[in-house]
Amino acid sequence: MNYKYKNFAMKIFSALPRGEKINYVFQRYATKLLPIPESRFIEKADKVRLESFMEREKPKLPKVELETFKPEIKTLHDKGYTVEQIITFLAENNVIVSAATIRNFLKEN
Repeated sequence: MNYKYKNFAMKIFSALPRGEKINYVFQRYATKLLPIPESRFIEKADKVRLESFMEREKPKLPKVELETFKPEIKTLHDKGYTVEQIITFLAENNVIVSAATIRNFLKEN
């Protein structure tokens, strides 16, 4: 349904006596948006909860991204650069990692 028509209808309903009841009947039978089944409500709530978490928390760096810098990381390490210096190099290339991540990466490779 076009939102302009729905908005117009809501304005008319709000001016009528018992407009809330008329609006409910309209939404239930004309737009079929009410009542929302509990399973659909829970699904939407879970989606919002997930999206909210994803907005607050940025994903940890996937190992795949470090793999693209494997030769550089190995060269820096072999030439005596510290973990902090390797972190600085990666940060200059828009890759943010912790010292523990680099140490683990070096142990595994």
